[in-house]
Amino acid sequence: NNSHLSRKSQELKEEFEEATLIDNQIINDSLKALTVTHKKMFATIFQLQKQLGTNKVSYKSLASVLYRDRGYAEVRSTLSQYISFLVDHGLVEKVRSGKESYISITELGFDVLDTMNKFQNNDLELKKR
Repeated sequence: NNSHLSRKSQELKEEFEEATLIDNQIINDSLKALTVTHKKMFATIFQLQKQLGTNKVSYKSLASVLYRDRGYAEVRSTLSQYISFLVDHGLVEKVRSGKESYISITELGFDVLDTMNKFQNNDLELKKR
């Protein structure tokens, strides 16, 4: 009976490790797909969510931060293309409320941000030396 429990425990441990590897691969694949512009936009969405104290950010708010010197109508199409890319990769989700469009970071998105942050901190540590 004890050997059955330890065998079951080992199986669960192996399943957990495999799931963790798969999760890490998904996160790494998502990171590799992002250009510098995508990363900047993604990080800005996160910063706006924190500053505004909400989990959804309007396209207009994002545009006003990323494209300060240009009107929303002028950048809407470009912004929408970048956001669609982030949506397609499962990092953010789009929500419509009336005429306004909002985006919020998904659980996978937060995992990717966490990994991006670790890489940036490592880069900062290396640059300090």
